[in-house]
Formats: sequence, C-alpha cells, structure tokens
Amino acid sequence: MIPSPQFPKVSICIPTYNGEEYLEETISSIEKQNYSNFEVVFSDDQSTDNTLKLIRSFQNRSKIDIRVIEHQPNGIGSNWNNCVHYANGEFIKFLFQDDLLEANCISEMISHYQKNERNNIGVVYCNKELIGKINQSQINLNQSIFDHYKNKTNKELLSSSKLYKKPRNKIAEPPCTLIKKSVFDEIGYFNESLKQSLDYEFLYRVMTKFAVIPLDQKLIKFRIHAAQTSAQNNKTIIKDSYLTPLLLLKKHFRVLNYKTTALLIYKVISGAILFFIFKPFLNET
Repeated sequence: MIPSPQFPKVSICIPTYNGEEYLEETISSIEKQNYSNFEVVFSDDQSTDNTLKLIRSFQNRSKIDIRVIEHQPNGIGSNWNNCVHYANGEFIKFLFQDDLLEANCISEMISHYQKNERNNIGVVYCNKELIGKINQSQINLNQSIFDHYKNKTNKELLSSSKLYKKPRNKIAEPPCTLIKKSVFDEIGYFNESLKQSLDYEFLYRVMTKFAVIPLDQKLIKFRIHAAQTSAQNNKTIIKDSYLTPLLLLKKHFRVLNYKTTALLIYKVISGAILFFIFKPFLNET
C-alpha cells in the first residue's frame, strides 16, 4: 500500500438505492485499491433489498473508515450532495453502486492532479471501460468522444457548436472524476432539480472557474444496464428537457456558439411545452 501520510485524503462517495445486484463487486474493487488514505461514505435512499446488509458486512470486516448515512429520498441529486456533505476528504471520488474501480484508480488520479496542481485544477477525469449490455458502436463512441475533447480548453469545449448535441456529457460521468472538495464551496453542489443532466451541468459550471483535465487511462469500469437511472429517465418526460438548456443559457451565454444558443432556446420552448402540456396526459409522476 502507498504510505498514506504522504497523500491527501480521498472520500469515495457511493450513493445507493436497492443496489444489491452489483454492490459486492463494487465493494471488492474498493478493497483492492493501492492507495490507503481514503474513507468510504455511503448515502442510502432507504433501500428495501439487501444493500444495507452488504454495506454493514463490509463495514464490520474492513479496517477502512466506512460511514453509512441513511438519507431521506429526494432525487438522485440530493443523494449525491448528501455524500459530499458528509465527506471529510480533500478530494471527492464518486463511485456508483454498479461500477468498479481499477486497483490503481485513486493513486493514478491523485498523482495526475499533483503533477498539474499549478494549473488551478478542479477536476481530474479518466477514461472508462464499458461493461454490461453494450455493443461495439457504444465502445467506439465512448472512445471517440474522449479522444476528441481531451485536449480542448474549457472555452473551446463550451463554445463548441456540438455542446448540446448528443451525447451531451462531453467530459465524464461522476465515477470517472476526482473532484477537489473545495470546488463545491466555490461553484455550488449538483442541481437537485435535474434528474438526468445534473452531472454535466455541474461540470460545465466547474469549467467557468477551474481547469478540468483528462487522464488518458481506463481506470473505471462503467456498467450499462436497463435498470440504471439514465435508462429509466429516457422512457419519460422530465424537467431536464427545458431546465437544462435554460441553465446553460444563463450560465454560459457569453461563450456559447450561436448555433448552440439557437438550439438551447428552441429546447427551452419545446421542452417546456412537452413537460407542462403533454406530460400530465401521460400520467407520469
């Protein structure tokens, strides 16, 4: 193990809800880390399966500093933010209940941060290996996005004409990031009004004040499956359809490409019509 006194404390934050299917694999990947100065913070949204039982078992057998916060459900953003609120580390390392860390994930990300620390870094993000129900086109798309944007400056990315074209997250999902905790104090937490786009809305906000730098290594195994939140959200009409483009317009208007600005305005109007007029007829909650 790497001697912990020489390295900053990292909080592995895991928001959970009925995650028993893959959680043991996730926990196993934590136990294999070659970086020792970390804690694990679970924030659980009142799971009704064996999630808490698995977490307590991990807590009882491990010497790792593990805390379990039982959270009142109020959307995924609230659960993510609750993890951060209770974290004691200098850095936040998100990990979802169905994803996996490579054994050198934290050590490599911390090392990359320290090598570039002079550049006012807020976030380090790595590449990922897709696992689960995937096809080659998904793998190719993931790699092409990473390769295309990894050398873009913040301004270049935010002013891209493709900023709001799918896939809209041009940087990384939370499990692929290492975030300086002080960033949350500076730019705020995840927007709890959003269900689907809160990750990239947050990262684009980060980019207004901090460097966001890539690490070209696949240090996360990111699972694709039908039960994950993003897949469920794609089946309904959610507030994000108009609120996300509105937030992007408000925060980044001065740097947006004119094509993106026009698209965002269109999405605000069409999304609001869908959400407020048609959604009630679909009996969605």
